Amino acid sequence: SVWILAINHRHPLLQKRDVRRAILLAIDREAILKQWFSGGAKQSGHTVVTGPFPPHSNACDPKIKPVKSEPVVARDIMKAVVTEQLPTLTLKYPAADLTIELAMNQIRRDLEAVGFQIRLDPRLPNALINDVAEKHDFELAYWRIDHDNILFNVASLFDPSAAAMNEGGSNIFGYAPQPLTQLFVDLRNEQLALSHRDT
Repeated sequence: SVWILAINHRHPLLQKRDVRRAILLAIDREAILKQWFSGGAKQSGHTVVTGPFPPHSNACDPKIKPVKSEPVVARDIMKAVVTEQLPTLTLKYPAADLTIELAMNQIRRDLEAVGFQIRLDPRLPNALINDVAEKHDFELAYWRIDHDNILFNVASLFDPSAAAMNEGGSNIFGYAPQPLTQLFVDLRNEQLALSHRDT
């Protein structure tokens, strides 16, 4: 599995690419993993990921390095992009896990240090699943992507169809960039062509 900070692109503020970049640069993910998930150890089983694939997956490109935290740059981005009063963003996460709670508090501090307003909202497992996967009712969420195997197909996470974008659909992020979804279409067509050629 891979734990991510899920961003709901349906929210007007989070539709701004620069705002999402500021979020990425504000959070010191390596420090959070070391402090709260590794007990301060230099080496652990936890790794900052660069996408939805675990590091041991064949689909994970080791040449893509994690983005380093740059809070000064994030703060400058926010000053340039946001001129009005920022709305408070809610960060939902699994309740009853002290390690996760401590990590979420650190994420809140990192984001607030560059200008965001964050409200933490711990949710029981079923409530979190209902909010994120069923209703798509969240702004930020600490969310786990489970892999049945290392070839996990991420295409459904970016499905632009109405069914996927609406409540209960697989595209929980509300993100459907045309060039990326076209690549998925091209890949499916190529796979179909190869399967027909082999039969």
